[in-house]
Amino acid sequence: MSPSSRRTDRSTGPPRGAGSTPSAPRWSRPVRAGWSPRWLPAAIRPPPSRLDSDRRRPRAASARSNACSGLPAPGPTPRPGNRVPRVSRFTPAVRSGLSIAVAVGIYGVSFGALGVAAGLSVAQTCALSLLMFTGGSQFAFVGVIGGGGTGLSALAAATLLGLRNGVYGMQLEALLRPRRPMAPVYAHFTIDESMANATAQSDADEQRRGFWTAGLGVFVAWNLFPLVGAV
Repeated sequence: MSPSSRRTDRSTGPPRGAGSTPSAPRWSRPVRAGWSPRWLPAAIRPPPSRLDSDRRRPRAASARSNACSGLPAPGPTPRPGNRVPRVSRFTPAVRSGLSIAVAVGIYGVSFGALGVAAGLSVAQTCALSLLMFTGGSQFAFVGVIGGGGTGLSALAAATLLGLRNGVYGMQLEALLRPRRPMAPVYAHFTIDESMANATAQSDADEQRRGFWTAGLGVFVAWNLFPLVGAV
């Protein structure tokens, strides 16, 4: 075969790339709605399509996606006018402790009167309430003194009745877990009322509130009302 015939066969054959769809030039390709080149001025750019705005809009977290990821479900957004309710400081433990303090304080008027009738001075009667601070032991002490007993026998009777506070202290130590420096303070305010009010609560914070409200409340009332009865 001559070179001329070879050139003729090549020219008469099918064009290169036959059977495939020719690609359209770049300038004739369809342009997505809302798309505009960045180099166009902002004044002549077409407005963005709804599809673009939906893509740019952040998706809100749904309750189902939060449940799968372990996050809490999004709650309602609080309005500016709504205020977050404040937690009341007068919890059930505080209310019961204050009511106990008032009742025990009124009962302390009789102790002041009995102390003066037993031969103690007003200062001695108030000192018993301040230092001993246990109603049953104080009444036992005044009863022995009023019956003609010695001070040692009165102190022994008061000590025997005060041993129950030691049992209360062991239980409250396991319940409240006080620090070592505060242990003597806890021991002084460990009485029947503070023990009962603390153990009646189920929450740890409420147990502390119940103990201190009853203990401090009774301490203040038990030192004021006996003074009224002694005078």
